[in-house]
Amino acid sequence: MQTKLVKMGNSRGIRLPKAILKQTGILDSVELTVEDNKVVIAPAQNPRAGWEEAIDPKDAEEDEFLWEGFVETDDLSWWTWDDDEKSAS
Repeated sequence: MQTKLVKMGNSRGIRLPKAILKQTGILDSVELTVEDNKVVIAPAQNPRAGWEEAIDPKDAEEDEFLWEGFVETDDLSWWTWDDDEKSAS
């Protein structure tokens, strides 16, 4: 498919047809790279993608040290977990 460049201030842009957006999964953001003098447009990746899978459950007990210095008291009796949202109350 051939398309024209559109002026956007001092830059140029292209309009991507709905069919291409749907086929590629592009929503709001893209990653632009240049490979062999060709512009490659790909769906933007979530910078935190894969973090949850990368956490090793056996390290969960080691998280306690993260609280050190986070609050000014060792009394965390005020901290509760909400059954539905798991947020501090």
